[in-house]
Amino acid sequence: MATEISLTPAQVLEPFSLTTSITDNDFILFQANQNAGGTGVQVAARIPVPLFRRYIVAALDLSDAIGDALVAAQVITAVAQELTAQQQQQARANIGAAAKVTKVTHTQYEDNVSIAPEVLHEWAEVPASGLTVSFTGASGGDVVDEYKLRLTVASDGFELTLPEGVTWANDEAPDFENGYTYEISIIDNLAVYAGWETLS
Repeated sequence: MATEISLTPAQVLEPFSLTTSITDNDFILFQANQNAGGTGVQVAARIPVPLFRRYIVAALDLSDAIGDALVAAQVITAVAQELTAQQQQQARANIGAAAKVTKVTHTQYEDNVSIAPEVLHEWAEVPASGLTVSFTGASGGDVVDEYKLRLTVASDGFELTLPEGVTWANDEAPDFENGYTYEISIIDNLAVYAGWETLS
């Protein structure tokens, strides 16, 4: 049985204010344990500190696979208790707006798709021929867009082609395995992912 750990907002944010503690070259590790038919399955994702910091500041969760480990909105809500009533109301409105993500479900026959930011694009079964993704609807200016994919692989040899310029964190692209689901987040052309065994 998992033990719940309670942290105050100050404890979560303090390491980011200490220059000798966590640097932009470090990673945050999320680890979760699943119990599939009595056998434990571990899921882990390494998130670069700059990307993790953006999630906290923007009050976004890291969606289903990673979000169970940390819901940034709860941290921001707790921090907001120290603000004025008007600031609290605005912070709650921002958290509510940021936490809502639309999901678009694609079929296995859609193998060349343009995806919009701030939308979770999901394939319950990816095309066996592979998937080519391009980006559309970039906000521009100082707005940072996030492109999200959730892919369930049901055959060997699946390949994902992302737009030119997108790189994987640590140069570690996923090895797409049959029977696994992958969740991918792309911000500022940096892609991170989590993968887990698909439960039937």
